[in-house]
Amino acid sequence: MKQTDRFPETSGQNGWFETSRYKNHQFNSVDEIERSYDYVVVGAGFGGVNAAFRLAENKPDAASPPASARWAKSSTPPA
Repeated sequence: MKQTDRFPETSGQNGWFETSRYKNHQFNSVDEIERSYDYVVVGAGFGGVNAAFRLAENKPDAASPPASARWAKSSTPPA
């Protein structure tokens, strides 16, 4: 196997996060999350994607509109 000696430059930024329109949203408290969501999947690696898939498969009613559709206009993060 050929040895790799050239790697992409590390910029310290995550492209998916940087393009998200929700990147600046912060919850005010844990209670806000608990009142708003029955399930929260954190991460989109193998574990996160698999958890989200299994949740949608086993509890189809858990799928809901994006949180932004339920936020009051005054609390919606900027686009």
